[in-house]
Amino acid sequence: MVRFSTSASSNNILEKKERGIAFEGELVGQGRDAARQTLKEKPELAEKISKAILEKVTVKVGEPVTGEGEA
Repeated sequence: MVRFSTSASSNNILEKKERGIAFEGELVGQGRDAARQTLKEKPELAEKISKAILEKVTVKVGEPVTGEGEA
């Protein structure tokens, strides 16, 4: 979960808000441990977040690697 949440946070997929960690406006948990538990209980949510991470960090064939993310 640490790498998962770090990748998601650094790629602006998970949002840190006053009330906790959110994905697409939905509260995932209040703190890392609560988010970890939520993702264990909701594997479909974990899969959506994983796909969002991969879309941001995966290099597609034929695309130049610039080190810059899309805005």
